[in-house]
Amino acid sequence: MKQQNNEGNTAPQNRKGRGPTKSYPTVNFQEAFLLARNAWEKGINGRIDRLALMRALEIAPNSQKTRSLLTASSKYGLTSGSHRAPSVQIKETAFPLFEKEEPDKQDMFNFAIGQFECFYNLFEGQKGQHLRDMNVLKSELENLEVSASDSQKVTQVFIENLQFLGLLKDIEGQRTVIALEGIDASVKQKTENGSTQRLTAQNPVNDSSHPSSSLEADSKIITDPSIHIDIQIHIDASASSNQIDQIFSSMARHLYGREER
Repeated sequence: MKQQNNEGNTAPQNRKGRGPTKSYPTVNFQEAFLLARNAWEKGINGRIDRLALMRALEIAPNSQKTRSLLTASSKYGLTSGSHRAPSVQIKETAFPLFEKEEPDKQDMFNFAIGQFECFYNLFEGQKGQHLRDMNVLKSELENLEVSASDSQKVTQVFIENLQFLGLLKDIEGQRTVIALEGIDASVKQKTENGSTQRLTAQNPVNDSSHPSSSLEADSKIITDPSIHIDIQIHIDASASSNQIDQIFSSMARHLYGREER
């Protein structure tokens, strides 16, 4: 990201360089989104006084936390306005995230993951698989041009962003990265017998208007296992009819709860 000086201002010759601008965030999207959400709700037309915003968030206006949040919010493309600016403004391209009570999942993904090459490539490589070990993810991010000094923090940010977007699910005891279209389809629903049915993107419940839909949907319900017991009785040939009657009478009482009449 190129830094622009205010018109008419010239950067001092002896100003110490800050190094290259990082192309990735070091604060998770949830925190940046919370800041922007407060700016949207408490400001006017997406603009709010910076000091008022920090008071609303209960953060010291000149703290490192303030600087980190505003930097991250700007990097995610949510707001403009640095920690020294008099006000914070929601970027017009981010308006769709706040105009609806429930933001579009694809929009949220684009801001939190999709716009960053390192995050997007890592997500695509992980999609549909168990989440890899932290050290493996760090190494992969470093291969995607994340600096070694930032890789630990950025790896954690990536994981936290997945969790916030609902793209990290516990499947068979393993944290698994799911595709964006699988967020809604991976919701567990309670069946009548108390067991659970998982609806997947690969096996959606069909439209009930289709003739075979109800049968196909029923076939996907995972029910509790049933128990079937076979009892074999061997009666000696010398047993009397009275003894045989007593045997079957006892079975009826103990197995079926039937009392003799």
